Amino acid sequence: MNAVTVVKIIAALLITNSHFDGLYPSGMSALATGGMIGNALFFFISGYTLYFSINRITNKKDCLAWFSRRVFRIYPSVWIFSILLLTVNHFADLGGFASIHIKDFFITKYWFINAIIVCYILYFFILRSKSWKNVILVLIPVSYVILFLLLLLMHKNGEIGFVIEDIEGRNIWFRYVYLFQVMLWGGLYASVLENVKVPTKKQILSNICISIIAILVYYEMKFLCISYNVYYLQVLVPVCLTWVVASFWQFVSSIDYSNIGYKTGEVLKYLSGLTLDIYIVQFVLIWLFEKVGFPVGFVGAVFSIMLASMLLNYISKLISEWMIKVINLKIK
Repeated sequence: MNAVTVVKIIAALLITNSHFDGLYPSGMSALATGGMIGNALFFFISGYTLYFSINRITNKKDCLAWFSRRVFRIYPSVWIFSILLLTVNHFADLGGFASIHIKDFFITKYWFINAIIVCYILYFFILRSKSWKNVILVLIPVSYVILFLLLLLMHKNGEIGFVIEDIEGRNIWFRYVYLFQVMLWGGLYASVLENVKVPTKKQILSNICISIIAILVYYEMKFLCISYNVYYLQVLVPVCLTWVVASFWQFVSSIDYSNIGYKTGEVLKYLSGLTLDIYIVQFVLIWLFEKVGFPVGFVGAVFSIMLASMLLNYISKLISEWMIKVINLKIK
């Protein structure tokens, strides 16, 4: 049990909650928020943890093993659920997932998963370069410039809106660029981990306050952009979100988790391992339970998402472990 576990669970909760707008009572759909914060937290922690796994690579065989673990941890869950949807589609309407094609097994209907695959590949090659830290320090400010240029281009084409949380998937590259640089920030944080001193109680309290302020600033920026049509200001939103993620990580990583019992820690660790599967199953299940109404629909969606993700995770693990084992034998 550690800070990474906590961040992954919170990220999953925020992302899932952001899709619950149709499950909340009428007039309370605004409670379905926090998705982009959750996305940013997930990509930050991915950059953080992948830093250590990539640094352990010493040869080409390790490289192939690393890629196989990443790919076959993600895709089996997508494949299994897609095959299930293909079967069910003959008997029921599943909304946006009513049609599944061969390409959807690789370039999936989930923009988040596509972004993970793209960012993993780019991140790997950057961290394998000799001067990776200098590359990251250049890419982070460059990414903000690219975001600004994308915003100008969208404004010129009349496509302006609050694009960083565009749930319809338009202007997807805006999010790709932003989330990739958050992943880079995660790598930078991991690289200086050994030099970080144990924080005092005063520093922990300061981190809590900074986290709260950062979140408030982010939502205030979002409110201004949407309410007053000043969408050009949203170029500052990625800066606010990065501030939120960094300050929240400082707070979570400063907590002592040694007092958490073994069983509680194992349960939380297990839940953090369901994040991908929770994301995959939630859209169809939320869509189905939106028809029921609050509170039955809300409770039903929560329980069905948990049960479905647990089952999907169990089956996909069996397949992914077998695939990874076969590939590792081939590599040897």
